[in-house]
Amino acid sequence: RQAFGGGEFFITDCTMIPSVPILEMDRLSFQRVDVAFAVDGNKLELKQSDFQGSELNATLSGSIIFESPTDRSVLDLDIIVTPQRLFLSKPADMISEGLVSSTLSTQDEFNFRVTGLLETPKVEFGAAR
Repeated sequence: RQAFGGGEFFITDCTMIPSVPILEMDRLSFQRVDVAFAVDGNKLELKQSDFQGSELNATLSGSIIFESPTDRSVLDLDIIVTPQRLFLSKPADMISEGLVSSTLSTQDEFNFRVTGLLETPKVEFGAAR
C-alpha cells in the first residue's frame, strides 16, 4: 500500500533511548519535540524536527525511504545539535570521540549527516546541508 500526506505534531516531556549511546548518554530527555513531515509512498520527509532538552537541543531534517526488510531502508538526514552550557561543562571524556571537535568550546553547535542504509549508516561530521 502507498501512503500520501503530511502533517505536524508535537510531544512533550519524553525520553528517547537510542540503540547506541549519543554523547555517552544512554537516554535523552526532551521537554518538547516538534515535527513537520510529509509522506510520499514509501518516503518519509522530515521537513523539520526540533528537539528541546536540558542536555541538548537538536534539529533534524531529511528523508527516510522505507524498504523491506526495514534494515534496508535508506537514510538521508541532517542533524544540528546545540549542547546546553551545563552539558558542555562536563569533562571532555563524556563527549564521544569524533562527534565533537576541540573547537566546540568556541562554537554553539555542531552538525552531521547520516546517510546510507539503516543497518549500516554512515555518519559524516560537519557535513549537514
